[in-house]
Amino acid sequence: MGHDQRDSTIDLIWAHPLLRAELEIPLEWEGSDHLPQMVRIHTETPKRNAAPPDWSWKTMDKTTVQVKGLKIVPPGGAGSIKDLEEYIDKLLKQLQGIADASTRKKGPNSGFEQKWWNEDVGRAMAHTKAARKRHQSSRSDRDFEGLAKARRVQKQTISKAQTKTWRHLTAAASKDNKKLWDLERAARLHGFKPREAGTLPPLRKPGSMGGLTSKFDEQVDILSGKFFPSPIADLSDIPEDFDTRLDPFKGKFAINRKVDETDIKAVLDLIKPWKAPGWDFLSAGFLKACGKPLRVALTEVVEYSFVLGEWPKQFKMASIMVLPKAGKTPEEKTLLGAYRPIALLSCMGKVIEKVIGNRMMEATETHGLLPKGQMGNRKGRSTEHAIRMVVKAVHTGWSYGAVATLMQLDITGAFDAVVFTRLRHILWKKGYPMWIIR
Repeated sequence: MGHDQRDSTIDLIWAHPLLRAELEIPLEWEGSDHLPQMVRIHTETPKRNAAPPDWSWKTMDKTTVQVKGLKIVPPGGAGSIKDLEEYIDKLLKQLQGIADASTRKKGPNSGFEQKWWNEDVGRAMAHTKAARKRHQSSRSDRDFEGLAKARRVQKQTISKAQTKTWRHLTAAASKDNKKLWDLERAARLHGFKPREAGTLPPLRKPGSMGGLTSKFDEQVDILSGKFFPSPIADLSDIPEDFDTRLDPFKGKFAINRKVDETDIKAVLDLIKPWKAPGWDFLSAGFLKACGKPLRVALTEVVEYSFVLGEWPKQFKMASIMVLPKAGKTPEEKTLLGAYRPIALLSCMGKVIEKVIGNRMMEATETHGLLPKGQMGNRKGRSTEHAIRMVVKAVHTGWSYGAVATLMQLDITGAFDAVVFTRLRHILWKKGYPMWIIR
């Protein structure tokens, strides 16, 4: 320790051999037993990447969002897809400004994203931080005791908040079966395991002799090839320009292109508010809080997309997150089959996609384009209906003295192998107008 019980300065300096360094030795200081030295290292400070504009939505001030949301105005006219995309860019910038004014940004280890975080926890953490700074500055016994007390209070406050949150979760789960199963799944998959590192382990390259790689670019290429393959298909029966030479607004049947604000509100009400947002970091709960002005603006965006028969580029983008599958060993985690992708889309884009999806399903049901026995993705049909139908078929067979056999097929990589040209051609042959297929 140096003078007045303060930390002493560092006596030695280590530098990388590739760095260009200069050693300066000034004249000896009178009355000192040390020879002061100064080392100059010529290098540039690396620039830190800009942090993404991610917000802690738990801290959102809903009143501020509603007040500032009143300034949102609809497009007011879009003669081309370029005009519409320029408006969406302005709208996104305005919404991000509203988010900045109403919601705290996420920071490293801020704790805001934890379910148990509240204002009491925030104040306790701030007091601990201030006490730590006082102790580092003075090194006195009094400030050391103050720091120890602040740490105890912070620990007690966090424990109390965690207990309260857990009780609320279990109380809600007792009234909602879905939440109960969510708790069961979280406890089964993650409750007994330490938190996994946020980085990928070395991945094995494709091929029988493939080695391991930890290089980021190579891992991206390997995972992209796995998640987004280019399937080979015979498309000789499909004209190359079939989707461009046809009248986009003609088909075997018409689909209603009129959209009103209630359509947007109905979709927003169904979307879970605080699920992971897309590349723009704007959550569905924030969009709901913006109120009617944003719903009116999105209504016009949808209508212009329908009229133009084109989809804005901002809603075609997605952030791909790679998640490890549960129960994999360290050795298995080097294989591509141990991971699955999820695509995080813009919540505004998902709202518009849902409106289009609803229109397509209405036309599908109205014109009987699906087999009568299909259960998946159909309104009014659930897993329970499917089980009841199978049980009834088995009992009917038994009543005639027949043997009932159930065959189940699980097609591996079905979605990965979809050929989009073939899919568009099938939709056109079914009768959908080309504007909605595009």
